[in-house]
Amino acid sequence: MTEVKCYHAMYRCLREVQDETGVKWDTQDDRTRKFIEDSDKADLDNFEMKTKWALEAKQINDFLSSEGFDIRLNEWEQPPPPAIRFGVAAVLKILADWLGTAKKTSVMYEGTNYDAFELDQPFIIIESPHYSVPIARISMKNGDSLYLFPKDEDINMDRLPHILRSTKNIGNCHTLICPKVSYNKEEDMKWMIGMCGQANAKYQYVEIEQAVLQNKFELNEVGARVESAAAIQCFVSGCAGNFTPPSKYIINRPFYAILRRGEDFYFSGYFDTDTWSKE
Repeated sequence: MTEVKCYHAMYRCLREVQDETGVKWDTQDDRTRKFIEDSDKADLDNFEMKTKWALEAKQINDFLSSEGFDIRLNEWEQPPPPAIRFGVAAVLKILADWLGTAKKTSVMYEGTNYDAFELDQPFIIIESPHYSVPIARISMKNGDSLYLFPKDEDINMDRLPHILRSTKNIGNCHTLICPKVSYNKEEDMKWMIGMCGQANAKYQYVEIEQAVLQNKFELNEVGARVESAAAIQCFVSGCAGNFTPPSKYIINRPFYAILRRGEDFYFSGYFDTDTWSKE
């Protein structure tokens, strides 16, 4: 089953709250600790995002709707002052076109034909000591790099970018054939509810009461498109080697995709046939 990890919009929401309130999130839980560590490491200044602050859910939801997303925050009531509730939303949209040209084609997997694209563009084949299959590294028009490689073993999504930390170039290729992908899903972020921490002198305590995230990904003959939207609602208390490059790199089974900007692996996904396009 397809799985995607793209949290930069949610990281932006957390960063906005942290910058405003000075909150230090309680990271006693291992999952929260890892999430906050990844958020702090993310180079968010390298990504253009739209953000929205509001005291009412309607304003946040109207913003999300205008950006083409389905996620919504539930309405909330304001507590007696000096406490307050507010919402923050962030939207990330990245279009990474191919440098070369691509045309429509098809691939067959387990007896079924799926829509695919054939890309004519020079790219590099790399290998990793942490994975058994060569990996295609493709430069995109916006300067990002796209890594594609077929599934040969199950990989934990948190480990996926680490495969690319110790790689070496082993050849060049000019033709890529890959299934077309269309992914659109609201991710389960309920585990974030209850995240809390002490804040600054102005805001004594912050707690997340709602958290929603929606990710979209398209991979086709145009290129790769990533869209991600997140929103949170907070309660805040106040205070008074021997490799021969193939002629074609063909992906005709479930595969992994990773997008990289600088040192930031901002999108990673495993794409099974449930998100492939059928003829």
